[in-house]
Amino acid sequence: AAISAAEAQDPTVQVVVLEKNNKLGGNSAKATSGINSVNIGARDSINRFVEDTIKAGHNSGNLELATLMASKSREALSWLNDRVGGEGLTNCVRGGGHSVPRTLRFSPGDDGRPRPVGWTLIAALTKEALSKPNIRVLKGIECTGIIMDEKSNTVKGVRYRRVGSESVLAEDEELYSDSIVLASG
Repeated sequence: AAISAAEAQDPTVQVVVLEKNNKLGGNSAKATSGINSVNIGARDSINRFVEDTIKAGHNSGNLELATLMASKSREALSWLNDRVGGEGLTNCVRGGGHSVPRTLRFSPGDDGRPRPVGWTLIAALTKEALSKPNIRVLKGIECTGIIMDEKSNTVKGVRYRRVGSESVLAEDEELYSDSIVLASG
């Protein structure tokens, strides 16, 4: 959710992030492998990345989405590195399912220990999202339903409640919006 909110570049667009946990990031913060990107220096290509992706998924993947992911991977890596600052994701290794090195990680810290990829990215993206005045984050929220316009059959908002020891007694609140993005692990 923090990534989605950080992506809201138009300061006139109001963004509200409803986060179930008390911290942003979810499972993404726990990621340790790295970020995959086409590695031009390793005889890699978009087609090779797509082939590896489809093969790793036992030929059940979506070719169109795999192609989009591979073709935008260098742009996505650049976007992430711009937000993390410093050296960025530059340590390239060969990850599982890849025919060439294309998994990028942070170089080890001064103490020689690996820097956690997910946590480092989520921390930077969260900091950016929270610095924007048009982004509001509500933590400890349970979404309980989607509000539909019956006539047009379109989504108009979400119902939610604050979780905690008294959540059984909590009443649902409603949030209406022209656009809703649902992101769940």
